[in-house]
Amino acid sequence: MQVHLFRHFAHQGKAGAFYGSTNLELKNKTHLAITLKQGTKVFSSPLLRCTQSLDRLQLNSELNLQEAKEVDFGSWEGLTYAEIEKEFPIEVKAWQENENFHFPQGEKIKDFQKRIEHLAKFIATQKEDVFLMTHGGVIRHLICHYLGISYDKSLAFQVDTGSLSSIELFSGGLGVLKALNLKEVESWQALLS
Repeated sequence: MQVHLFRHFAHQGKAGAFYGSTNLELKNKTHLAITLKQGTKVFSSPLLRCTQSLDRLQLNSELNLQEAKEVDFGSWEGLTYAEIEKEFPIEVKAWQENENFHFPQGEKIKDFQKRIEHLAKFIATQKEDVFLMTHGGVIRHLICHYLGISYDKSLAFQVDTGSLSSIELFSGGLGVLKALNLKEVESWQALLS
């Protein structure tokens, strides 16, 4: 089974800022035409930047999955890393050193990782290929999950907005990374059809 993970297109938020639970519209809503292999299940995060990205690709989600939402950065939402470092230096150090970190007024990393595990298991139960429109952190964590890599290695994977990554998933729940961070429509189409 192929699991196609698409990070939403660029949104109207501040460049380089952390956005998790904030509901932002896309910058560009120009339609692009892609074709999925027949029978592919399409799922999405319910956040606007994902549902609008599906609209842009002219795809419809069969189900919007709460588990596919980005981590809630709490007080860090809308701030760049430099702003966060300046305003929350103690918390940034704790984030870098503690896998049990809790974003101020946001989500615990462990709770986010549990959501990803539930999402990964749900995807693995599907009989057909899956196309998931979601967020960078979700994609990085799903890649780690399916490759059997520790979640603390998730930032080793670059996942830009408007990019497609793909995993071939086997019956035991582990997979092989077939593509990472593809940004050209022609590249997407070669993988998806």
